[in-house]
Amino acid sequence: MRLDAINRWELYWIAEIGKVDHVFNDGEHIWLAQDGKVLQNETNYPNLQIPASWKSYSSDDHFNSASVLTFFELNSNIYAGATNGLYQFQTDQWVRLGFNDESVNSITMWNDRLSLITRNGIYAQNKAGEWQTISNEIHNANDLISDAQNELWASQPGYGLINFSGSIGSLSVENCFPNGPGTNSFSDMVIDQDGHLWTTSAGNGINFYNGSTWKSFKRKNGLPSDDFRAIEVDENNRIWAGSWGGGVVRFIKVNDDSVTFDVMRSMDGNLAGISSDPNYIVVRDILCDPDNNLWFSNYLAADRKVLAVRDPEGNWQHWSTADGIRSSEVSRLTVDNSDRIWIATDVSGLSVLDYGESLLDKSDDDLSGYLNTAEGLESDRVNAVAYDLDGTMWIGTLEGLNYWFAGSVSTNYNVINDVINAILIDPRNNKWFGTQGGLSVMQFDGVSWDHYSTNDSPLVSNNITCFALDKSSGDLYIGTTNGLSVLRTPFTQPEETLDKVMGYPNPFVLDQNGALFYMNKLAINSAIKIFTSEGRLVRTIPEDQVPGAQAVWDGKNNNGETVQSGVYVYLITAEDGERTVGKVAVINP
Repeated sequence: MRLDAINRWELYWIAEIGKVDHVFNDGEHIWLAQDGKVLQNETNYPNLQIPASWKSYSSDDHFNSASVLTFFELNSNIYAGATNGLYQFQTDQWVRLGFNDESVNSITMWNDRLSLITRNGIYAQNKAGEWQTISNEIHNANDLISDAQNELWASQPGYGLINFSGSIGSLSVENCFPNGPGTNSFSDMVIDQDGHLWTTSAGNGINFYNGSTWKSFKRKNGLPSDDFRAIEVDENNRIWAGSWGGGVVRFIKVNDDSVTFDVMRSMDGNLAGISSDPNYIVVRDILCDPDNNLWFSNYLAADRKVLAVRDPEGNWQHWSTADGIRSSEVSRLTVDNSDRIWIATDVSGLSVLDYGESLLDKSDDDLSGYLNTAEGLESDRVNAVAYDLDGTMWIGTLEGLNYWFAGSVSTNYNVINDVINAILIDPRNNKWFGTQGGLSVMQFDGVSWDHYSTNDSPLVSNNITCFALDKSSGDLYIGTTNGLSVLRTPFTQPEETLDKVMGYPNPFVLDQNGALFYMNKLAINSAIKIFTSEGRLVRTIPEDQVPGAQAVWDGKNNNGETVQSGVYVYLITAEDGERTVGKVAVINP
């Protein structure tokens, strides 16, 4: 598509007159595909903003009101691919050349031939003007192009790029998958114990990222479904994934590059299908609690046992709507510091399970706790729940953000959008809220807020659906309906002691690029003092400036002045009084 004869203001006006599907400049004319017709204007016309300057070709001019999908120029001839065939512009009218009632998605030149792609295959025209089939195995591909080596490339959703090399009759065909996830829409994510990312999608299965390459698992690879909504990691670094209709799949890592999986579906009969199909098992969420029990929300289970738990020894227990869970449309799960399980639903707010002294003994269970709109929730459809480090339960609903503390429900009106899809609490106790309209962050002080959207940040979409935080690196993965964003944060998980503290780089070379010295693997609420080798205090970094397990020094003293070359000593003190000391050589060129 060439736009060199049109400036952005003229394009803006053109877009204002209706839906513009495609723009093409052949050097003499500008062509627009718009609302089932084609508009033409000479490139040297003095004013593109005059509607009369555009000539329209539609059904009365032999174009048959088809929607144009692509334009192409070859040897001064203009071609158009439309939803009902291939057209050529001849003597002030469009003439259909063939592929009647087929959708011609893309046109290109390959080996000096006109080539095109339809919903049913890829074709090339020979010297006699006859169409020959290149491939009829490629369906629903949407673009076609040839490169400088005369190799042909097609793009097909779900199958990446397809490369054709050689000539008709002796073609070599290769699928080329980009190094990325197999989907742009994410439903859930988790980081495993090796720092690797696992994601689920409502239509494209499960993806695994080992830090350098992506692997995709779908129905064609043996999964029972392509629709997965939940994923969790257990104490043994096994990955559990819950699907919409296919039950549960468990992944076991062989190494960083290889994984194997077991289709477990009903978990030996402990999960039930819906009433109309006992084999259609919906698992909306999976939770591994601090005692390594695995909890499953069994959505719309026919036996009404919508909450199931499996302990580390493989024993099971169940709770049903008859026990007090307020709806069979259970969605998200979380646990508080009293080991109570909070059960979100799509229609009835929240139920709270206190299972007492024994997980397997239901005699002392209490399911009387609940929250709904009568108790103060903005909506009974609860999309997300998360428990913070101060004992507050955050509740994201379809119509706003609530929080529960000490038996009372309140509403927070500071989020960027009222549709709350996901909530994450980081090690610093910051709250991250993914909404339908962007990202909101409440800082650990409970007062300060930051907001991000596609208008003011690199977010790939405002519709945020899930989070995953790598607590060792601070990388926050943000899943959306249009791709995956990654934000590097300082909010890493503090260590229990200072035994593993690392300082780097050493030597620390000060330059003009904002070099930093990192002190990593700190304990919670650590404070830092930096001294010269003679014992003179240079810099103090108080605990409120240490966001997690990592602190940084910019090579400046407490007055903001860059220090001189020399050996410096850093003293780190933890909250409980534990101390550790390290040295760093600073080079100030």
